[in-house]
Amino acid sequence: RVDVKTSTSGGKTWFDIASWTAGLLDDKLLTEITHDIQHEQLSRVAIMNLKKEAGRSSSDKKEIQYYTDKDIDYILEEIKICNPKLIIACSHDVFNALAQKLKISFREDCDKIVFNEKMKDYGLCFDISKHIGAKKPVYVVEYRHPNQCGRQGTREEHYKNMRTIRKALAL
Repeated sequence: RVDVKTSTSGGKTWFDIASWTAGLLDDKLLTEITHDIQHEQLSRVAIMNLKKEAGRSSSDKKEIQYYTDKDIDYILEEIKICNPKLIIACSHDVFNALAQKLKISFREDCDKIVFNEKMKDYGLCFDISKHIGAKKPVYVVEYRHPNQCGRQGTREEHYKNMRTIRKALAL
């Protein structure tokens, strides 16, 4: 947590998350991001690594599922403590691991938020509120991992996707 709020390395990943935060919470497009802006924005959100330990620059679907299965009680407790309105699951693998462990049916329990053409393979979402005892819906939205954002859109295109999330979920 301290590293995320003070780091001046890893700008690509954290700058993208800072941009998403401004889009989701303020409906604001950040075109220029500095480490000060990064720190300000990231202090407004919670970030969780499902694997709960340091890893490599790439992830392994089986490893993510293993740690999700093993630590689901801790993951749900951490989510409950954070009391979020929304959860962005950063990759198909993270979204699928949570859905599988929580016995979410893609056909029955998931809605689809339609993003731009570059992100058309993302956007499934489900409500996790019953799993964390929340009184209002808390949606988990499937989205691209931030370290791969440039492959699926510009900062402005991702901002538009964040606006789409805001509208679709009435945030």
